[in-house]
Amino acid sequence: MTIGERIRMIRKEKKLTQKQLGELCNIAEPTIRRYELGGLNPKIQTIEKIAKALGVPTSCFIELYEP
Repeated sequence: MTIGERIRMIRKEKKLTQKQLGELCNIAEPTIRRYELGGLNPKIQTIEKIAKALGVPTSCFIELYEP
């Protein structure tokens, strides 16, 4: 599973839209979409923001992280 797929899965479990997640972590909705679709890989600092906004440990994504 890619980081984007994991972001999407957890976001949907939390019943959030891409727009809502973007607002929670101060990232533009199109950028969230690109992360989820695999068109863009988030930096580690961005992964930390997304994890915090989703209320999950960063480790949910770090094991998948490929800079």
